Amino acid sequence: MAKNNFRTRATKKGGSGKQLDDSTLKALCESRKESSMGSDRDGDDLSTRRENNLKRYLGQPYGDERKGQSRVVTRECLEAVEWSLPSLMRIFASSDVVVEFQPTGSADEEASKQETAYVNHVYSKENEGFDTTYTWIKSMLINPVAYIKSYWEEGETVTHEEYTGLFPAGIAELESDPELEAVEAEETTVPVEQPDGSVVDMPCYTVKFKRTQIGGKLIVHAVPPEEMNISGQWAKVSLEGCDYICHTTHPTRTELIDRGYDKDLVYTLPTYNGKRIEQDEAEQRHDDTVGSDGEYDDATDRSTEQVEVDEHYLWIDYDGDGAAEYRMVTISGQEILENDEIEDHPFTAGCAVPVPFSHVGIAWQELVEDLQKIKTTLTRQFLNNLYRVNNPRTVVGRGVNLADVINDLPNSPIRAKDINQLRVEPTQSVVANIAPAFGMIEDMKEKRTGVSKSTMGLDADALSRVGNGAFYASLEQANQRLELLARIIAEMSFKPLFLKIHKTLMMNQTNLKEFKLRGEWIPIKPDAWDERSQMEVKVGLGTGNKQTQAAALDKIMEVQGLLKKTGSRMVSDANIFKSCEDLVLLAGKNNPGAYFTDPATLGPAPPKQDPEGQVMKELIKVEKAKMELKAAQEKAELMQKHQKETGDLKMQIAELQQDTSIENRKLDQGDWKLEIDEFKAETDAEIDAARVLQDDERLDQTQVGES
Repeated sequence: MAKNNFRTRATKKGGSGKQLDDSTLKALCESRKESSMGSDRDGDDLSTRRENNLKRYLGQPYGDERKGQSRVVTRECLEAVEWSLPSLMRIFASSDVVVEFQPTGSADEEASKQETAYVNHVYSKENEGFDTTYTWIKSMLINPVAYIKSYWEEGETVTHEEYTGLFPAGIAELESDPELEAVEAEETTVPVEQPDGSVVDMPCYTVKFKRTQIGGKLIVHAVPPEEMNISGQWAKVSLEGCDYICHTTHPTRTELIDRGYDKDLVYTLPTYNGKRIEQDEAEQRHDDTVGSDGEYDDATDRSTEQVEVDEHYLWIDYDGDGAAEYRMVTISGQEILENDEIEDHPFTAGCAVPVPFSHVGIAWQELVEDLQKIKTTLTRQFLNNLYRVNNPRTVVGRGVNLADVINDLPNSPIRAKDINQLRVEPTQSVVANIAPAFGMIEDMKEKRTGVSKSTMGLDADALSRVGNGAFYASLEQANQRLELLARIIAEMSFKPLFLKIHKTLMMNQTNLKEFKLRGEWIPIKPDAWDERSQMEVKVGLGTGNKQTQAAALDKIMEVQGLLKKTGSRMVSDANIFKSCEDLVLLAGKNNPGAYFTDPATLGPAPPKQDPEGQVMKELIKVEKAKMELKAAQEKAELMQKHQKETGDLKMQIAELQQDTSIENRKLDQGDWKLEIDEFKAETDAEIDAARVLQDDERLDQTQVGES
């Protein structure tokens, strides 16, 4: 039986103190349903729109077709829906991570990651996530409003086990397990040696047990919009706090019995065969099919008959204390099957084009519904004209053979007494006038929906205009229209759905469950979670397509690598892992832990081991090589300086010899030579001193390196 989240509310003072009787409660529920949006009453706008939208999507006739004329119906509504679906499904179904819960503090980081992974896993893996997403989104595109249901369902699993070689003590031990029930036993005897050495035949049993395991799981599935009725005064898409909701289903009697309802009661409920059978007729059928032994002896199989069940969720003062409480009242025919006080309903609504201050929005296909009507009319006129041009009517007089006129075989003659009594009605072609109108309609459709062949993939014409900036600007505008649609669906539909799933798990799943996260099995216990209200939709919206996102992420990782090399504290291992994680998810992979290891799980890095001092030896060698290189460079610079000074001295001597004649000098040759020798001695002394100084420095450096 389906179970919703509920808590008993505190007792309130005041009121009449008189509890509503069943007949009054049923009357109130039926009255609310009759006045709700989506009811079966004549003229209900929402029901009419749903029916009309389905016909337009399927391309059914409009009802104004004429015999002998074109009956074609164009499919603009279907194209708007089906051309939008690939982009939307790529956004919402390409990854198992649809939403991400935001931590409330540094200590909440790991818990938020676990809850995010588990909630997404429950939606995508434990339920048919892709099918549910596809059905819900497509329902939003076709209908003014679409619904999804998420609830906790209790159930039991029955398995059979067989044990052999059991003695009475072993059987008693197994029967102590509350999940096991013995259903069949076979006795044999086996010889058993006693402590005194004697052998005694002892009874031994082969027993078949039935194991019944009680458990539950969260169920998520899309709901047909025609099954839903919403309060007529509700004025927003979100159903949070809605004062009346009704969900009408048509399960079989067997399904109701499996949910835990009484069998005899179920077989007295009215049968639903497209319309409801009255209660008194159902009870009479029940009496006619039950024999004197209490068994059903009807020749027909009533177990597969459908019955109509209404689940009413409403605020009502049932206990008469003066304040309304939120209740779920399940009614079939005249019987109240359930009546429980609950905390919340299990429904989430979604709309493609919301209308402010209204629960019912605009279906995506309704944006082009009038264009489909116009194009259908133009296409029919175009085809009718083409038929008339290719097969013109023949104007005949009394002297023409009508059998020849009716015969439309090629080259068939038409016999006539007078050729003037046979002519063809002139028909002017309208192809040139209608063709531009088709292009205008396509432009209008693209402006309204952003859907065109350009957004479905580049064709040959698009590739030939790679350098055309106007083309890419137009393509970007079309993508923005679809991205806005995806953002609306994400924020107004998927976000409240996952918050509801989180809350339902937290309130119902009390058992400890292992879950694989980042390659490791971790225990998950949702009833220990905290309530969350902060969530980020992780569907890659508003930042361009995947190529654009990948290019931006590559640039971020490049900057991170450069900062890491410089030793900057702006980038940590956690920052780099986050970039790698986003890259894996962007690539469509759902397990970043299989490609990169979270540094938070590694602990501190171990110190580097160097038992033989190899690193220090290498450092000494490097330093020694640096010193030798420096000494060689200084020696080369000194020799170069000496050579330069010697050359300058020789040039000065040559200049003196040229400019001063021997006759003009008063010094004799001996004095001149003495002066040169003295100058040379001084120069040689300076050079020797420099060499000694260099040798001393090199000796000191060698001693330092050896130490």
